[in-house]
Amino acid sequence: MGYNSPIFQTAKTLFIQQIGHSHSGYIEILLTTGVIGLFLALIALLIMPYYRFVTAIPADALLYPMLFSIWLFGMLQNLSESQFFSPDKQSWIFVVIAIVIVHTRHVAALRGHVGWLQSTAWMPMRGGTRLTSLGVHTRRA
Repeated sequence: MGYNSPIFQTAKTLFIQQIGHSHSGYIEILLTTGVIGLFLALIALLIMPYYRFVTAIPADALLYPMLFSIWLFGMLQNLSESQFFSPDKQSWIFVVIAIVIVHTRHVAALRGHVGWLQSTAWMPMRGGTRLTSLGVHTRRA
C-alpha cells in the first residue's frame, strides 16, 4: 500500500500523514490488533471488570461506586478519545488502578482471604462489628 494507497490518490494534500490516531479507543484497537485483539480487549476491559462489579461482596459497598465511576468514565471516554494502553494518559492510569483493585478484591474473596479483605477494607468497621466471612458482619462478644 504506502503511497500507492487509494487514500493518497484521493486526498489532494498530505494531511493523511498527519493523522495520528482514530479518536476512538475501540476503533484504534480494532485497527491495530484486528478483530481478535478487539475481542480480547473487550473481554479484559469491559466484560470482566463489569462482572467483578456486579458480583462484589457487601463489605466493598462503599469502595465500588467510586471505582465503578472511574472505570465507566474510562470506557465511555474511549468512545471519543483514544486512551487505551497509553502510559502517559492520566485517565488510563486511573482506569487500570480501578480494574486492578476490583480484580484483586474479587480474587481474594473467591480464595477466602477474609483477613486480607478486612485489613484492606475501605472504611474501618464501626460499632464493634467485624467481618467473619465474605460479606457477613457479626457483633463482637
